[in-house]
Amino acid sequence: MFERRRHHRHRLALPARLVPAGAEGFPVEVLNISAEAVLVRGPHPFQLLKRALLRLHLGERIFETDTVCVRVNQGPPWEGAFLFTNPPEEAVRALETFLAGLPYPQTGRAL
Repeated sequence: MFERRRHHRHRLALPARLVPAGAEGFPVEVLNISAEAVLVRGPHPFQLLKRALLRLHLGERIFETDTVCVRVNQGPPWEGAFLFTNPPEEAVRALETFLAGLPYPQTGRAL
């Protein structure tokens, strides 16, 4: 099968916080991560194309960036894929360092 993704996905379980635009933040679990996006599971449905701030700890560093929801589950478990939108250079470096320290990516659920 031909791989269409530009970046490898790494399966993992990381706690994070998602703060949708104009709403209160809530905890989510990162299910997989790449250099451009994350797949998260949360306590309620996500809204397609809704913008949100994502904040998570990558080892000793904090990764924080704006995102947009590009894919959602229509039923539980509530999962959403969030594409990073213009992450700050410091956040990009933190993410690159973190990803470089992970084992070779495994093919998992798509974002």
